[in-house]
Amino acid sequence: AVSNDDITAIAQVCTTMHYPFITVDPGPLTLAYLSVMRKHQTNKGVFLTIGSVVPIVRQQVAVFEDCFKTHLVKADVLVLLDEVQRHEEKQRIFKELEECMKQSDFIGVVTAKEEDDVLDLKQTATYYGCDLESLSKRISNVLAELTASYLDAHTNKIQALYTSGGDITLGVCQALDSLGICAIDEIEPFTLYGKLIGGQYNDLPIVTKGGLAGNKDTLRHAMSYLQIKLAEKE
Repeated sequence: AVSNDDITAIAQVCTTMHYPFITVDPGPLTLAYLSVMRKHQTNKGVFLTIGSVVPIVRQQVAVFEDCFKTHLVKADVLVLLDEVQRHEEKQRIFKELEECMKQSDFIGVVTAKEEDDVLDLKQTATYYGCDLESLSKRISNVLAELTASYLDAHTNKIQALYTSGGDITLGVCQALDSLGICAIDEIEPFTLYGKLIGGQYNDLPIVTKGGLAGNKDTLRHAMSYLQIKLAEKE
């Protein structure tokens, strides 16, 4: 191992072995292994809300999904914006997340995985008769409300949050009645680890990242960091 990501990967592989073993290391591998095993035992995961659609975020998601047991459901933003169809789309997303929760350490929603998934904001804003800023806020709010609804229904199964994009982060804090985030550490520039302040989910760990921040490995790195922090918390 030459990095924390390597250590996490080794720990994950250890869980698939069918014979006894011991970890021999200065501590990080043992901690990472305990973190992975605890997730299997408690069936708790991390919920990700990724609203950013820029290319770097899509690259980060792709690298992340290759390295972790994760399931991100692509939300149909146009349907979520429609008040008549919104409930049905939420139920579709929740059902898919429920089906994969036991097999995934990380679950959540993403608005774009491929370039073709990116919404034409100008065209959509024209359709709704609003400006781009108002449309972005509406999208952030509906994703935040979806996150809050899922968390309310699965409080005992979610142990941390991840949000991508400033508007999404603000919306999620408001939807959860949180006053803000207590900043604890900067994982990378513009990638923050902290805890929610106030509300029903006071002290809930959260990692948040600016939409344009980081490189293709940033999300993978951040989630490796979060796994270690969650293990330390236990």
